[in-house]
Amino acid sequence: MLLETVHDFSVTKFQPSPISSAGLRWTIPWTFPIRAAFLVLWILQLAEPIWAQHLDTFDQGTARFSLWRDDARTVMRTPDRIEPGVETIEYTHGNGSFVYLITPVEPCAIIPELKAAIRIRSAQAGIRIGMRVVFPRARHPATHSALTEVVFGSPHDGAGRWSTSAISDVWNLVEDRQRFLRRLFGPDIDLREPYVDAILLSVYGFPGTSKIQVDELSIDGMIAPGTLSDEDLGGPAAIAMEPPGERLRRIQQSVPRWIQHQGESLAYLQTLGFNGVISRNPNDPLIAQQSIESGMGVIAPPPSIVPTEDQSERYAHVSAWLLGLALNQSQMDSSLERVAIMSRYPKSLSRPMVAEAWELHGSYSQLSDWLAAPMPLATSVRSAKEASTILKTELRPIAGRNVPMTSLWTQLSNEWLAQRVLASESLGRSPWPIADHDRLQARLQWIRSVMQGSRGWIFRSPFSLDSGDQTASIRAESYASINQEIELFMPWIQAGESDWANVAVNSSEHTAAILQTPSSQLVFVIASGDYDQLCSPAPAAERIEVTIPVTGQPRQIYRITRGVLERVPIKNVPGAMVVTIDRPAIVEQLVTMVDNGPWSYLQTALTRLGPSLIESRIDTATQLITLAQMTLVSRQLPASDAGWEAIREAQSAQRASLQYLANSELAKAAEYADTATLLAQRTLRSSWQVAKEQFPSVNSSALVVSPLSLPLHFELDRVLQGRRWQPAPLAGTPFVDLLDWKQSGWTSNHRLVEQIDSSIQIATGAGPSGDPAIVLQASSRTGQPIPSGYAGTSMRVTSPKVPLPVGSLVHIEALVRVESSPSESQTGLLFSDNMGGEALGQLVSSYDSSQASWRRVSLFRMITLEEGLELYLETRGTVRASVASISLEWIMPTQNRNLPISTSTESTLLVPGASLPGAEASGLDGP
Repeated sequence: MLLETVHDFSVTKFQPSPISSAGLRWTIPWTFPIRAAFLVLWILQLAEPIWAQHLDTFDQGTARFSLWRDDARTVMRTPDRIEPGVETIEYTHGNGSFVYLITPVEPCAIIPELKAAIRIRSAQAGIRIGMRVVFPRARHPATHSALTEVVFGSPHDGAGRWSTSAISDVWNLVEDRQRFLRRLFGPDIDLREPYVDAILLSVYGFPGTSKIQVDELSIDGMIAPGTLSDEDLGGPAAIAMEPPGERLRRIQQSVPRWIQHQGESLAYLQTLGFNGVISRNPNDPLIAQQSIESGMGVIAPPPSIVPTEDQSERYAHVSAWLLGLALNQSQMDSSLERVAIMSRYPKSLSRPMVAEAWELHGSYSQLSDWLAAPMPLATSVRSAKEASTILKTELRPIAGRNVPMTSLWTQLSNEWLAQRVLASESLGRSPWPIADHDRLQARLQWIRSVMQGSRGWIFRSPFSLDSGDQTASIRAESYASINQEIELFMPWIQAGESDWANVAVNSSEHTAAILQTPSSQLVFVIASGDYDQLCSPAPAAERIEVTIPVTGQPRQIYRITRGVLERVPIKNVPGAMVVTIDRPAIVEQLVTMVDNGPWSYLQTALTRLGPSLIESRIDTATQLITLAQMTLVSRQLPASDAGWEAIREAQSAQRASLQYLANSELAKAAEYADTATLLAQRTLRSSWQVAKEQFPSVNSSALVVSPLSLPLHFELDRVLQGRRWQPAPLAGTPFVDLLDWKQSGWTSNHRLVEQIDSSIQIATGAGPSGDPAIVLQASSRTGQPIPSGYAGTSMRVTSPKVPLPVGSLVHIEALVRVESSPSESQTGLLFSDNMGGEALGQLVSSYDSSQASWRRVSLFRMITLEEGLELYLETRGTVRASVASISLEWIMPTQNRNLPISTSTESTLLVPGASLPGAEASGLDGP
């Protein structure tokens, strides 16, 4: 064992540590006469503590290092040949960001003289020695075990030669980690008496099998932890530069909450809970200064020209390089070129690489240290369940990374916003009194991303949060609340060592999932159903039962939905506990625990965060009540309608929640806020379903894809009643032949041509009434399956432009027959246009069951661009699609108010039960 004082040497000199085969050496020579020796020892003990040296020459054959932690599916292997006097380590790993090997040592205190070194031989460069630091007085809130951190030294040279990796200045390195932990867990965390209990090797390199040899591990300045005082560490600032792997590890541990920078003050974004920004410019002096002042991380594109060492200071504020956002197949070559340029950067500019990819996730994961996958757009899926399945499929190629990251689009597309703005102007409703941000749906999107395993987020932000307009203010408040909720659950997000798993709930209108940690479980229950990603259901269940699997020690279960810790009724069944939740909210949150650690943490955290979280939920209820009122008014429903009674009850509950919040009765305030939200959202969902049923697709009208524009839909429908639409010619239709089709201005673009064979035909008599049809087909050239969704887009057909006046409303209609896999939800033909964009396009797929062979495409669009209307037909996945009977008609919604308006209650946007010509003979799909 290692020595604590010099007088122990006579006892331990000939009893080497079981960890070290070489025994111990002392810095004080043992050549004094006996009396002189004791005199020296006595004097030294009166002065200051003496430190020891640990030296391991690996002369014994037992292995010292073993696998500790990794995110790269590492497997330790037995070397074929073992050389005497060294330790040979062989291992295989995949893609990831870190692999740590560990060997324990006797605990030693952190003092300025502490340092260590080891000799390494490996063909791989960059292997580094490190130390595991234990903070014995600090407990992790979720696991209740002592907090640990790691610090690393300089890398070895590699190239198959023996070289040394050393770590010194441990005092300052640990001080830096203390600052990080205080930012993470709060200023009251007790970080006194840290000590080192193990030596680490950071050995992550190229995926595959690697072999390294180590020798001569030495540690100087070792002293027992109890020898030092209880004062916190102090010293100069930690070193500014660190290896990219360490930077990446720090970013991961901080739970990234990054937002696209749109000119806001970094200090302001920090007050909203963000800890990093995605910047367009890596060399912006204002961002650099604000980053240094605020401590905010900056993720920016790398310079396109190789900087010199003298220029590297300009980029010192950059935490990570951004390979790109929305990366796809067309950007792969430029990404490879960018990575090649970065390999020539000075070492001082080494940074982790961050990227967001829409496809080729496996390929882009090899170019980046951390790859974010976007949550599927709300308008492109049929439910949050489908979005979860798609996200898991996209992440499968990078499953070795156990710190998944998600990018969130909490705003609808710019095309939707343009449609909403023009519709409100046409109807004389400008400025629109509702902010273009759905607070409830934004929170639900984040909750679902957590339930899918995300541990870091990029918030995609198209506009500034400090512009001062209503939408910017509401978005800022909404993001601040989401970040506070992330902070509340951060210990579980960080400590989760397994994926979220679904658990049983006795309600078809709810979904529940659980995250396991060593001494606690986190359970989320959320309302779910068809198109819940657009307009959430609001179940009316009085109570639900959730079955939580339990193993090991008995657990206490608390409901924290209402901002306080509430014990809930439970029933024990074999291997599980059944929890009863009375009057469930749209989102329910439960925590199980085996000791008081999580309870103490939650008590403190809810005291600090609870009031603001509940205030945000009251604001959400207020927004929904206003929107529900406007919707009922636009529908012109009588006062006797049940919706009005629900609104009155919601208003009463909202006022009560405000009063309870003012009296600091958090549980009651949250209960009434959730009640108001349920009542208002239930009214909105009912009206939204009425509007949706008017169309063959939820994407047919931009005003229906979000409750935010629902009042405009009903008002526009009423304004257009009894008015005539004018036909608009589309060149090249009806289809005759390919030559005429091309001469009319139709074009096609093809991608992935080496993997996918895409073709276009004009088939005479192939339409539902014997008319010509255009046939688009995509099939694999290689025999490999074609991806579904955006990644499998192989062909886009574009129509000639159709000139229409800005402000007019156009109705696009067509018949489509699709042959695709019925098991692939995102395979088929996407029919869209330049006014609504792909996000608002209608996907025709065999996944959607239908009795009719020909399906109706019906799109209503406000003309927002002077350049005219274009139609887009995109093949996705393996598909054969026939398109016929394309027609356009348009109308100006603005009406002379001196003319009488029909009071008919029949919708003119789409008449229920109406059929297209030839429907009776061809089995056409009705609306």
